[in-house]
Amino acid sequence: MAATPTVATRTVEGRRVTVVSFTWKGRHRINGYVNAQNLLERVETWMPDPLLGDLLVEHVFSDYRDMGGLRFPGRIVQRQGGFPVLEVTVSDARANVAAAIDVPEGARRPAPRVGQVDVVKVADGVWLLAAPVGPNSLAVEFRDHVALVEAPFSEERSLAVIGEVKTLVPAKPIRYLINTHHHFDHSSGLRTFVADGVTIVTHRINADYYNRVLKLPRTLSPDRLSANPRPPRFETLTDKHVLGDGTRSLELHRLDGNTHNPGLLLVYLPTERLLHQADAFTVPPPGAPLPPAVNMVNARNLNLLANIERLGLQVDRITAAHGRVMPLADLWKAVGRTN
Repeated sequence: MAATPTVATRTVEGRRVTVVSFTWKGRHRINGYVNAQNLLERVETWMPDPLLGDLLVEHVFSDYRDMGGLRFPGRIVQRQGGFPVLEVTVSDARANVAAAIDVPEGARRPAPRVGQVDVVKVADGVWLLAAPVGPNSLAVEFRDHVALVEAPFSEERSLAVIGEVKTLVPAKPIRYLINTHHHFDHSSGLRTFVADGVTIVTHRINADYYNRVLKLPRTLSPDRLSANPRPPRFETLTDKHVLGDGTRSLELHRLDGNTHNPGLLLVYLPTERLLHQADAFTVPPPGAPLPPAVNMVNARNLNLLANIERLGLQVDRITAAHGRVMPLADLWKAVGRTN
C-alpha cells in the first residue's frame, strides 16, 4: 500500500483477471494477477541482468488446494525471459511453523569482491587474470595490441580486468575479446567491451544470439553501452581460427564432441605450449588432491584429452577459466592414465 498500487481489470488468455501494479523502491515495477477466486496466479517484475538488460522474471502459481487450513498453490514455476528455470511441486504447507535453519559456513563469510584481480604471469606477455570465484581471464600481448580471453560476471568485473591490462601493457589497446562460449558466467561482461569498440571473437553459433540480446533495453541498471549504443563487431569461427602478427600466434579450436556447449573454444599458444580451457577441466587449489579417477572419470576431462590428441597440440601446461595453472600431467592423472 505504501507504493500506491493501481488496480485494473484485464483479459488474459480469455479470462478476466485483476491486475495489481506498483513500483517498488522507485524502479522495480511489479504486477500481480488475481483470478475470480481471489487467488494469486502470477507475479511479474523486471530485474537488471548484466547481459540481458531488463529481464522479465515471472512466478506462476497453480493447483491451489487446502493444506492444513491454507489455500496454497501445489505448483510454482519461475520463468526468466520466458524460459522456465525453476519448478516446485508442493505436497504440504503449514503457517507460522518454527524452523531451525543452520546457515552454511560459506554463506556466513562475506562474498569476495567481483573487482578483485589476482595476476599470475604464465609466460612472457601472457597473464592469467584470476577471479576469487568464477571464470578467470587470460591476457595475451601482441606487437601492437592485446587479446583478452573471457569477459565474465559483469561490467564491474570487466572494468577491473581492463584496468589491470592497462597496468600490465599500458601502451597497447585491447583489440580482441575471445569469448569461449555463451554461458552467462563467461559472457556477462561482453557489453563493456562492445562499448569500447573491441572485436568479439566467438563461435559462429553465438553471433545471432549476441546481436539480439546486446540490443535489449537496459533501463534498470544503465551501463556504458546503454549510455553510448554501438553495434558489436564480431569475428566468428567454425572449427579453427588464428590470431597472429608475426611475433606471436594464438589458435582457437572448437572442442569437438564435448557435452557442455557445442561452440566451446580452446585457446592454444603453440610457442608457449600453453592451452587455456573453460569448463573442460576444473581442478582444486594448489596442494589439494585431485579427485580420484578410480570409480568415475569425468567425461569432460576425457573429451579434453581426446581433443588435444586429435588436434596434435603440444601442451606442457594448462590454464583454466575455473581453476589455476597446472601441468598437463594433472589432466593425465585426473583420467587415471600416465603419459
